[in-house]
Amino acid sequence: MVVLIEPDGDVEERYDYENRLVKITDGVYNIAEYTYDALGRRIEMKTYDNGEVDSTTRYYYNNNWQVLAETDYDSTGPTETQLRDYIYGNYIDEVLIMTDDSDAKHYYGHDHIFSVVTLIEPDGDAEERYEYDAYGKPTISNAGFTQTYDTSQFGNPYMFTSRHVDSLDSDDLQLQYNRNRYYDYHTGRWLTHDPLGIQGSANLIDELAKYETPKFYLLYPLDQYIDSLNLYQYTRSKPISSTDVRGLWKTDVHKGGTAGWAYDVGYKATCANKIGKACDAVDDLFGGRSPRPLIGNLGYHFDQYYNPLKGKFMSTMGEVGSYAINENRAHYTNKHMTKARESAQSGDVDKALKELGTALHPLQDSFSHNKGHSAHTPFHHAPSAYCALWGDLFGIIRKDCRDARENNPNWNNWDLPDKKDKWYVDYEAAGEATRPMVAEILEYPLIQCKCKRQK
Repeated sequence: MVVLIEPDGDVEERYDYENRLVKITDGVYNIAEYTYDALGRRIEMKTYDNGEVDSTTRYYYNNNWQVLAETDYDSTGPTETQLRDYIYGNYIDEVLIMTDDSDAKHYYGHDHIFSVVTLIEPDGDAEERYEYDAYGKPTISNAGFTQTYDTSQFGNPYMFTSRHVDSLDSDDLQLQYNRNRYYDYHTGRWLTHDPLGIQGSANLIDELAKYETPKFYLLYPLDQYIDSLNLYQYTRSKPISSTDVRGLWKTDVHKGGTAGWAYDVGYKATCANKIGKACDAVDDLFGGRSPRPLIGNLGYHFDQYYNPLKGKFMSTMGEVGSYAINENRAHYTNKHMTKARESAQSGDVDKALKELGTALHPLQDSFSHNKGHSAHTPFHHAPSAYCALWGDLFGIIRKDCRDARENNPNWNNWDLPDKKDKWYVDYEAAGEATRPMVAEILEYPLIQCKCKRQK
């Protein structure tokens, strides 16, 4: 049980065995109750007024945890009537259109982190506006900013980062639902710790046996935490520039993203973290597969590279023509996925998870190491680093370095996404490609025995 402070008094929260919020009370009466399906998605919310059921809302999803429809369920009939349905864009939380129970359509306008800023009529006029403080507390106004409201006058539940807000207890309590846990924007923190928790083994001998480049947690203690030392912290206290669509920070693709997607399809947190760690280990400096020149295998990250001596693009697996120029990463994905299947079949769970994570890395890199991000070769991904290696530290001697310094957005920022809006979409595309692969390995009986979450 957890006590949550709200403006007019304290409420108590109750959780199930998977640490999911299932009930909120004021100590006497219920305020809300939540029900989840076998995949962990919230499928029903009951709200109460003085101990009596006030409403029962049911949620219907697609396979990407996006709510397609909300209905009002009346158990006395029983009857179920449509409340709202939604249409989405490319990004997971890019809700575009809401159709309400009168068949009226409402269109959404978003900001840079996909927070809803405007609800728009079909004729293009604004009908409701939203502003937020740094941690997402909304101020809801009419179109002319002349009147404010406690809740949306059009039944819109999507606000900060386009996540669902529950308005409870006569609107005195608002909680934001981010799929795997709930966020309280009044305090700027999660109600529960990250389900992925603390990763890694306390036994350093086990770590040495499992990974070529182990993380020595005694020397680098932060490496064992997904979120940092504070598992309740929201986006590492960067709410105006970061999002956490699943409540499974952090949002790097290879470690946190992979672990989160594995958790989504049913892996225990310990196994999900192993997959994410193995995926991330492909980037390790001395692991043999690093994207660094001279000491790594570029084929795990790029299909081609720029040879400054020959002045042309070449395959990362040899001369152009010796291997299909756009299949190098696919080759390594297939190679390690085959090993993952073999290990899963034989019951070597740790090796299966390691090979699975390794297979995912080149697949995921295909969504970011491409021309859309000006990062289709190692040189384009990190031009300043390569130019320094070639003796042109400031990009003023070589023509290719001068061009990169002037035109490539990765020149001074090669470790971060250069086109954030596109990165959000490509991040979700990487997740869509990752999920079926991790789900496939989870189908093996011996993997299920050790790694599947019990519902």
